[in-house]
Amino acid sequence: RPTVHTRTLSQAASAGLPNNPQRSLQVHTVMKKHEEYGYLASEEDHVSAPLVGNREYGNTDLQTSLYNDGPRVTRDLPFGVAYVLMLLFTLVGGVYGYANMSSSFFSIYDTEFTSDPNNCPAGGVDPRRLMETNHEDDDAFAATFSSVHFLRRGAVMMAVSAVGSFAVGFGLLALLVSHAGAVVKSAFLTNVAVNLACAAAASLASAYAAFFYLALAALWAVLYWMWQCRLELVARLFTVSATGFKANPHLVTLCVGLKLAAAVMLTTIVACLFTSVTNGKVVPMDEVNYSPELKSCVDADLQTTPCCGWKADGWVSGYLAFAAVTFMWTAMTVFEMRTFAISGAIAKWYFAPAGTVPAGSLSTALGHAAGKQFGTVCFASLVLTIVQTLRSMARKDRDHRGNIAMWLLQCVLECVFSLIEYLTNFATIFAAITGLGFCEAGKEVTSILKRNFLSSYAVWWMPAFVLNSIALTAALGWGMVTGVIFYLEVSHKETAAHQAFAVGAACFLVVLLVLLFFSAIMLDVLRVVYICYAMDKDRSSITRPEVHEVYVLLPVQGAAVQNPSGDYAYANPGSQHA
Repeated sequence: RPTVHTRTLSQAASAGLPNNPQRSLQVHTVMKKHEEYGYLASEEDHVSAPLVGNREYGNTDLQTSLYNDGPRVTRDLPFGVAYVLMLLFTLVGGVYGYANMSSSFFSIYDTEFTSDPNNCPAGGVDPRRLMETNHEDDDAFAATFSSVHFLRRGAVMMAVSAVGSFAVGFGLLALLVSHAGAVVKSAFLTNVAVNLACAAAASLASAYAAFFYLALAALWAVLYWMWQCRLELVARLFTVSATGFKANPHLVTLCVGLKLAAAVMLTTIVACLFTSVTNGKVVPMDEVNYSPELKSCVDADLQTTPCCGWKADGWVSGYLAFAAVTFMWTAMTVFEMRTFAISGAIAKWYFAPAGTVPAGSLSTALGHAAGKQFGTVCFASLVLTIVQTLRSMARKDRDHRGNIAMWLLQCVLECVFSLIEYLTNFATIFAAITGLGFCEAGKEVTSILKRNFLSSYAVWWMPAFVLNSIALTAALGWGMVTGVIFYLEVSHKETAAHQAFAVGAACFLVVLLVLLFFSAIMLDVLRVVYICYAMDKDRSSITRPEVHEVYVLLPVQGAAVQNPSGDYAYANPGSQHA
């Protein structure tokens, strides 16, 4: 166990630290709570010295810093190099595909062209003829997009939804800082009200639908009544965690910038995928015959089928698989970059001297993520890429639904995948704080959490549940409003209901994605503060008493006690931890 670096209040005053009576009272209160749960016993009130410096976690020197402010050592370099090379090869393949793009590719979407076997003889087709064919049906192709009003009004409503949801997201974060209790309670009460409104509307059409919504409203009301104490704790968690967000107001700006960068990069990779597919030629379909009566080709069952198809060049299939991995790895890299930057900025704020707000926290953290520890970010994102790939493969295998063994296996695999994701997230946070490599950070943070009887696979499920329910309810409400407004505008058309449903669903998805984006930022901040609290606890330090006062109430496993037989077991942490 590393040497504990704490100072009493008198020593802190002599060292130039603020000796605030209110802070002293907070420390004393938290210490008493800690002693009740058996993990910190001391006869003196402690206050930690500033824990921001430039040394790695694990050093036993008394001046050891829990946050490594730099300069840092290069970590996990091979993974960073491997990602950059894959990205470069993907881009080079896309450029090659664009340079050798075949004009024949676009002809396969012309039904008249593919129905004529003369357009795909065994010897190939003259590209000039194909290019002429492509331009013959331009007017017919443009005519298919006749719903101009639908497209324009739908696009306007989606744009308004996106802007409005960003405003709601910023407002939600601001309210979590100052009125977290009201936000948490309103999340449940709003769900009750929304379901009651839906029940009233559904009663006009179906009694069964009305009963369903009434049952949902009753369920939300019962949950609110049962979880009032837990909801108060959730509100306090949001309040203390949002303080760190308030100290770093540009976190949202950074996350939006990373989202835009991800959109540009992923769009470029998709363009590379598309250009590669256009490398090939038009070929006759196998096992089809031309029917003069039908003026088309038919298969063995005499069903109409295209006479011509597209055959990509030999290198395309391998390139598609390679670029698909690059696409997934890029998406996960941007995700981990966000987690790393948020973690570094919040940790620097957490371990800063009381009453101070460190400058340049976000830029420093982002510099670490894009610099010496870019390999760590790529390593973590590669793990998530593998997990997502395996999860997709497991979910696609739905042919054994009647096999209970396969169903149980899929459930176990899903639990394993979720556990790996949580551990990867904690390892990334710890690496951002300490400057360790991915594997070292994962081992160290897991050991710290286990040593202090904290959950090593999640913080707590309820904060995420509350935030996600707020996002879902707000998105559903907005989608219904936009759908009704659009229906009133086009009610004179036969397809008014279908168009209104499409616009409402699109606006619902836009608002949901934006609000979940803000929810993810808040949950990231909460997890980082949780890890900082665990690091404090591991060294018997109290850097921020207001954080300890709340996080000590989180559900824990209990203290390790020795039975008379010599065996060890976990003690009951108390009913207030339930």
